[in-house]
Amino acid sequence: MIAFRAFCWGFVLIAIFQASLFAQSGSIQIRLQEANQHAVIGATLQLADRADTTRKLYALSDTAGSATFSIQIGHSYRVLATSVGYKPVRKEPLVASQSIVTLVMTPDNVQLQAVSVTAAKALVRQEDDKTIVDPEPIAATSTSAYELLEKTPGLFLDPDGNVYLSSTTPATIYINGREQKMSAADIASILKSLPPNSIARMEILRTPSARYDASSSGGIVNIVLKKGINLGLTGSANAGFNQGRFGNQFVGVNLNNSQGKRSAYLNLNYTRRNSYEQVQTNRTFSPDSILRQNAYTTYPAQVFYTGYGLGFELSRKWDLNLDGRFSWNESSSSASNSNQISQLSTGRLASDNLNLTDGSNRMVSISQGANLKYKIDTLGSELITDVSYNFTGNRGIRFFRPNTASQRESARLAMVILTHNGTW
Repeated sequence: MIAFRAFCWGFVLIAIFQASLFAQSGSIQIRLQEANQHAVIGATLQLADRADTTRKLYALSDTAGSATFSIQIGHSYRVLATSVGYKPVRKEPLVASQSIVTLVMTPDNVQLQAVSVTAAKALVRQEDDKTIVDPEPIAATSTSAYELLEKTPGLFLDPDGNVYLSSTTPATIYINGREQKMSAADIASILKSLPPNSIARMEILRTPSARYDASSSGGIVNIVLKKGINLGLTGSANAGFNQGRFGNQFVGVNLNNSQGKRSAYLNLNYTRRNSYEQVQTNRTFSPDSILRQNAYTTYPAQVFYTGYGLGFELSRKWDLNLDGRFSWNESSSSASNSNQISQLSTGRLASDNLNLTDGSNRMVSISQGANLKYKIDTLGSELITDVSYNFTGNRGIRFFRPNTASQRESARLAMVILTHNGTW
């Protein structure tokens, strides 16, 4: 009986507690609309208890612009409504006695000032007969223009500064469309002094057309500098010698000047050398006979070379280039050839023959050219006029003096060979 009464009292208490809970909870509907009473769809609503800010409820407005929240009676709330294209709306306090709350959202008109579209540039692209390399992607990781060339795909640089494309012949280097009449080491020193961001682009021609010099069979690498960047005056001087039985000496000066619309270069080189060749042979041509031969030849020579070039940009469409070269080479040779036949058993000399040959050669080469270029359009069409003159003169003399032991003073023969030729 006691247990039954306790069960009844517990059931009554639970019913009273649930009734009190249902009496303390409720709901509130928040409606969002514009000034013209059009519903705001998809807006985000945040409902927070002012007494306990950690308690927050979230909802999205439906197609009617409404959202419903369950709240506690007697509590005070605040609401925040946000949506793209509208200004945020805040309202507080919200009390539980309000079943429907209408909020008006104001459109937020933002005028777009500018649109910037960015994309990564391609490192290499193909245009007609040439490959264009944009150095910007690798300029940040390079310290000089020379290092930039080393990192360019398809280019190989040897320790001497030569650039190779797809053959064993070094490529010809152009800067701003003009051939650099300098050694590979001088061009490399210029590129090492240029910062990597000074290059606008590089044009690679693996099979140059007929408009280029035949010496560019190894391809062409044209380095185009950015506007306002000039190479200025650069140059180098070298001298040296080596000594063995004979000595070799050389000295040279190379100057290059590029200032805006004008460019010039000057090369001077002088070499003095001497070398020799000595051949000694012993031949047995019978059981008791031997032929001893001793040939000794010297080759002294002197070489002088100078080259110069001038380039002018007459206007935006006209370019004029002058190029000249002069070479002088003087060489000589002196040879002696001794032939002795003797008997091995007795050591008796059967034959003694000495041939002496002296010769000299002088060659002069002169080359002069003028190039006038007219740029037809911005697509690269050009009209080029080339005028050149080449002269080569060669003069050679040879003296032959056969001399034997029996006729050492009676035989002498001289033959002089003179050659001269010129070409246009």
